[in-house]
Amino acid sequence: SARRGEAGKAYNKEGERKASARAAAAVMATDEETADVKRAKELRECRMIFFAGFLGLPWLWFVNWFHYRKSTPPESDPQVRVYAQRSLFGSIAGLLAFVAYFVIVQTTWRSWATDFMVNAPARPDEF
Repeated sequence: SARRGEAGKAYNKEGERKASARAAAAVMATDEETADVKRAKELRECRMIFFAGFLGLPWLWFVNWFHYRKSTPPESDPQVRVYAQRSLFGSIAGLLAFVAYFVIVQTTWRSWATDFMVNAPARPDEF
């Protein structure tokens, strides 16, 4: 009877170890699934912001690059880094286009302003 009790205790301990190992494996699988879901969400957000930049919002490209610039492949999808780099190039191109537009308009507006712009008539006492 005593021998059977010890064997039962050993069996219960072994059963508890197996159950604990199964629970740990389930938690690890859940963590991996959660990490995969997080990676997919991060990639979807990064891609969505990247394409939103094409709607004439190059500042979104800068925000996208700034937010995802330190994304590294072990924790995130490698495509996130690709979209972040493309966002940087897009924001630089948008900034250069804006600066070029600003300089051209400021330096040449007097020659074509009467054709396209509505100007209030100048008063002689303003000059």
